[in-house]
Amino acid sequence: MRTFQEIKDNYRFTSEDIETLKGLLPVVSPHTETIVADFYDLLLSIPDTAKFLQNEAKLTWLRGQHEKWLLTLFQGPYDESYFQRLQRIGHAHVRIGLSAHFVYVGMNLIRQRLHRIIETEVDPRQQEAAFRAVEKILDLNLDIIARTYHEEELRRVFLSHKLDSLLIRF
Repeated sequence: MRTFQEIKDNYRFTSEDIETLKGLLPVVSPHTETIVADFYDLLLSIPDTAKFLQNEAKLTWLRGQHEKWLLTLFQGPYDESYFQRLQRIGHAHVRIGLSAHFVYVGMNLIRQRLHRIIETEVDPRQQEAAFRAVEKILDLNLDIIARTYHEEELRRVFLSHKLDSLLIRF
């Protein structure tokens, strides 16, 4: 397993990216509620994901958590604690049986909404840096969240192989 520092290094996630993201916080924060509403509207329109969102109290809680996550994209700190929160998110998705496909679908919607905000509200001279920083942080998040799916698949294969070996020896 790669460390979070290795992952950040591989994405070339720099202090300039961090400053750019932090500078985007006041631009993005007024839109978080709308982005999250669009996100859940999408999920509720898909039968395979809507089934996870039938409890209104749970849905309200999830929306709040999602808004917090969205803001942390622009707040940091991008440290070990941040990394562990992303791992917990991934494990929660795996635990409830949500297909990784829908994690990618959701991230795509978030990416589109953030791009639209950058295109319309960020000075054109700063847009390239903004797009680059947002792409990196979204890809970092997606990488770590999706990694839990891959680890779970490997664990299942390993356990299956171990069980097969045990049965053969028995």
